[in-house]
Formats: sequence, structure tokens, C-alpha cells
Amino acid sequence: MASQTASPLGYRRRRALYVCVALAVFAAWLLVPPLDSPDVLCRLTYAQLRERMGPPTEEAPEKYIGWVSSRGIGWWMVEVPYVAAPRVDEKPTEVERHLALGVVGYSFNFLRTSSKW
Repeated sequence: MASQTASPLGYRRRRALYVCVALAVFAAWLLVPPLDSPDVLCRLTYAQLRERMGPPTEEAPEKYIGWVSSRGIGWWMVEVPYVAAPRVDEKPTEVERHLALGVVGYSFNFLRTSSKW
């Protein structure tokens, strides 16, 4: 009978498989947005947005309010642009969600989705 020793090729294949599975799990975790979709958020008033999402993590006066959720090397962002300070009972006219990947000080935006009311 031939001996059943583990070959280096089998070990390398298994290791490559583990690396591929780990990368796939990380990619799935990164690419699934933790924030609600723009279609859902566009139907809420500003008061309901703040209640559901908490206080904004980003705010530029007379430009937009936004929320950010970090995912390792990426950040999911929801931005609600506006021209004047919104009233509490007012619904946003537009909501944008996108994934920003930060690499060596640069930010690249991917998977941008928006919804207009």
C-alpha cells in the first residue's frame, strides 16, 4: 500500500481555500450596508431620521447632514442634502448612501444610491 502522507500541494490548496473564504467573508461584511436604504429614509421626516439614526455624525451648515458607519477600511455614509436648515416635520427631498474606501489618505466612493422624494 502507498503511504498516506500529506503532500505539500494539498496543504497549499487548503491554505489558499482558507484565504479565499476569509476574503469572501470580509468582502460580504464590507459590502452589505449597515445603514437603511435611501428609499426608506426618504419617507421619514428629519425628526424621525434623528430618532432612527441618532444624532448626525457629519454636519455642514446649509449643505447636508450625514451619518457614517465604519467597516474597517470602508465607511458607509448616508447624506441628506438641504439648502436651508430643515424643519423638524419636513421630509428630505433627497437621500444618498455610498461606500467610501480609504486607501493611503484618498477616499474613493462606490455603490452610490440615492432616492428623491
